[in-house]
Amino acid sequence: MRPAAAALAALCVHAAGVVGVVGGVGVASAGERPYLSLEHQRRWQVDVVASPGALRAVPEAGAEPVDADVETFRFASLAVSVPFVASSGTGRMLEPAAPVGRLLVNGRPVDDSPEIVRDPRASGPYARWSTDVPFLGTARVECSWRMQTHRTVYDDDAASTVAWPAVAWPDDAQRVLDTPLFRAPVDDPDRLGRALDALVERWVGAGRTRAARPAVLAKFLAGKVQGHVRSIERRGRVATAPRSRLRFDPGAEPPLIEVGGLERLIETGRGTEHDLALLLAGLYRAAGLPARVVVGVEVDPDRADVGVNEGLRTWVEWCLYDEERDAAHWIPVDIARMRVHASRVADLGRPWRFFGTHPGMDRIVPVAFDLEPAFGPRSLRPPGLVGFELAPAPPDDSSQTLRYDVTTLPMRAGDRGGGP
Repeated sequence: MRPAAAALAALCVHAAGVVGVVGGVGVASAGERPYLSLEHQRRWQVDVVASPGALRAVPEAGAEPVDADVETFRFASLAVSVPFVASSGTGRMLEPAAPVGRLLVNGRPVDDSPEIVRDPRASGPYARWSTDVPFLGTARVECSWRMQTHRTVYDDDAASTVAWPAVAWPDDAQRVLDTPLFRAPVDDPDRLGRALDALVERWVGAGRTRAARPAVLAKFLAGKVQGHVRSIERRGRVATAPRSRLRFDPGAEPPLIEVGGLERLIETGRGTEHDLALLLAGLYRAAGLPARVVVGVEVDPDRADVGVNEGLRTWVEWCLYDEERDAAHWIPVDIARMRVHASRVADLGRPWRFFGTHPGMDRIVPVAFDLEPAFGPRSLRPPGLVGFELAPAPPDDSSQTLRYDVTTLPMRAGDRGGGP
């Protein structure tokens, strides 16, 4: 037996002992959260400004081409799709449960009623503003919503007692499994899928993924990724504008959000934080666990009253489904923070910080489930989060400007407790 498979077998023995102690599934009474508790509530205002940046002007018929980048442009139609997170394992959107905002052309609103798009190719919803009126000028979307976030506390022993579903995953978990994780700019998702299947087989053993209960397998694979990573690279730059707005820097090389480095990460152990999250989510899915990547904005804890944005964070949530109670929990795994906290894997039989339990999740505001748009809209340079639909299509070197301004909302008496 391979050393990794032996370690997994030992953890299964530990989990079996836990099952014998607690007598099956869960240790809490019905109506409580027996596996993931939400504590220390915070509320946030999220303001987003998204616009096509330096787009080349489209010349009139017969005119000389325009070579210089300009801020004004002529297009027949425009749509902007902004992702949002209605609910995640660590937070949820407050009423109204959708972004509000408007599309402005030359400073004048042309659409203030966004369409909510739930495309099966996307891991989460988008709010889409559009206009079919031809125009020459500048355009941008300004939108906002409110979020509630929490610290998380994970009951490792109780979760280890939950078996695989005998019938089916719940609908939202099955949709995650059915949604492609890898797409453009990844050149060959099929090849990446084969590489992930091979890695699961090497670490777990052929046909052995269901020999361990889901929580045991999820923890084991997170530990394998933690031990596999040699270094986390910081790619691109985050620029902080006045009033603490986080924006993408069009001059960042490589781009702020870089995906497609998974084969390099598998081969060398080196990659970005976003690569780590994609690798772990891919391994979970290859092993049959519903898992999604979450992108959020982290807020400086020492200046949370004014909402100083530290930067974009990426982590993974996997689904723990108690079929007997028909209760699903999305368990957060901050694999990058796990690796920074310790390069050596801790005792698999003990709780791990940042695997489920995360003392800083209340100050990371989830904003998207996709690093780039997963359907029709196109993310301009540098790639990330928001999608644009422009007719005629802009040139490949067109850029976008994206700002997130996250500030705290006042808390009411008693709001510091757990979630619903």
